[in-house]
Amino acid sequence: MRPRPRRVSCSSMQPSAALRNRALSSRPARLAAFYADVFELEPRNAPGDGSAYLLGDGRVTLMILPWKISDFDGSGIAQPALDHIGFTVPDLDAFRKEAEETARLNPHIAPRPIDINAEGAARLALFRKCPRGAFHMADPDGNLIDVAARA
Repeated sequence: MRPRPRRVSCSSMQPSAALRNRALSSRPARLAAFYADVFELEPRNAPGDGSAYLLGDGRVTLMILPWKISDFDGSGIAQPALDHIGFTVPDLDAFRKEAEETARLNPHIAPRPIDINAEGAARLALFRKCPRGAFHMADPDGNLIDVAARA
């Protein structure tokens, strides 16, 4: 088993508050499988139909919530969103190879390319401005992830 990745922040500040969780709204079973397999986050619950999946690394919990258009009745669906999630890994080259192997073995939970069109290329160029990430990818739903070697 490979060592567990750890979260990276693009902020140089050391806040007194601790990050407790991140939440993504999506197709929860598919994303939970992606984060459990690619980043070895451990399931923290046994979700039922329509409930959130909780995964963690012992410090931060990732909540993957079901998403339904009807949840946005009466409002616009363009809401402020998470910019990206950052992880550190002991060996970046080994991680890249494992991510490629995951994509080969199970395309359903494969990382998604970011720069597939002009909009994606612009998004990736902006994403690369984060000084902490060295490898940029997206989960199956397009949530951006940066990965760096642990110092």
